Amino acid sequence: MCKYNVGIVGATGVVGRELLLLIEERNFPLKNLKLFASEKSIGKSIDFRERLYPIEVINRKSLAHCDFVFGCASNEIGKKTAEILKDFSSIFIDNSSAFRYEQNIPLVIPEINGHKIESGTRIIANPNCTAIILAVALWPIHKSFGIERVIVSTYQAVSGAGQEAMQELENQVVQYSKNEPLSINVFPEQILFNVQSHNSAVGENGFNGEEQKVIIEVKKIFSYPDLKISATCIRVPVLRAHVESVNIEVKEKCSVEEILDVLKNTSGVKIINDPANNDFPSSLKASYQNLVLVGRVRKDLSSSDCGFHLLIAGDQLRKGAALNALQIAENIIGLKSEVKVQGCLS
Repeated sequence: MCKYNVGIVGATGVVGRELLLLIEERNFPLKNLKLFASEKSIGKSIDFRERLYPIEVINRKSLAHCDFVFGCASNEIGKKTAEILKDFSSIFIDNSSAFRYEQNIPLVIPEINGHKIESGTRIIANPNCTAIILAVALWPIHKSFGIERVIVSTYQAVSGAGQEAMQELENQVVQYSKNEPLSINVFPEQILFNVQSHNSAVGENGFNGEEQKVIIEVKKIFSYPDLKISATCIRVPVLRAHVESVNIEVKEKCSVEEILDVLKNTSGVKIINDPANNDFPSSLKASYQNLVLVGRVRKDLSSSDCGFHLLIAGDQLRKGAALNALQIAENIIGLKSEVKVQGCLS
């Protein structure tokens, strides 16, 4: 089996570190590894497979000879990385939103549209975490019965805002237990014991940035620009794994049992749907899991025979970010799908 030179931009962040764990867990065919972060991390190193890898700053010399580069940083850093890599043959898989809306750049969830990765593709956009979790659960239903309308309300973990957000929640727990004032730096107000609107900027249409991403990206991933979809995104005091309450309307009449049967035979999905024991998807059940959990599938009593409710949960650091990016690379080298390349990358 060929082995590959891999670079991770933003290796010290929560997604970068999760990607390293998954490279180990999934035994990705790694030849050499290069880790990149901001200048403030220079001099630091990360332990991987009993070896210390120094943190580097991205430039032409440091990025040269990478087969795959994973972007786990900001839009600005993503664009800078892509600009450097345009002179190389590297494949750049970017987790930021910098390239998601560009028509000529594929926005990929391998289980749904891995075929969008064509020979010669050099930049691939990894979708928004909330959109990935939603799309993985809805795509098999859409393929079987056709979805006309989606209304989703999300309950998003703080890790979606990065390591500092996770630390802020943990700090507030300790401060509250000591009856100390709570430090507030990342979120606009206290996150402990609080549920608040997602902290992305609100646009002129009243939707915040996260909601806009879900709406636009699911349409692009499904190649379904006329999909009626609306979203409300909320932050909750949970460390990791997003939960989504979803209402859908399908074109073809079907039953709860038929939807469950479709989902049971879907790669990347796990059914947790036990009404008798009130056992359904939750953030804790989804944490550190690679599958998207689906349950509470039921008829929408306020709608026609084509309306249904679902509860979805997924670890946004895994399938919502690092895992999906790694699966894209696996698809390209033919490890996990029919998408193959001839020989090794240069």
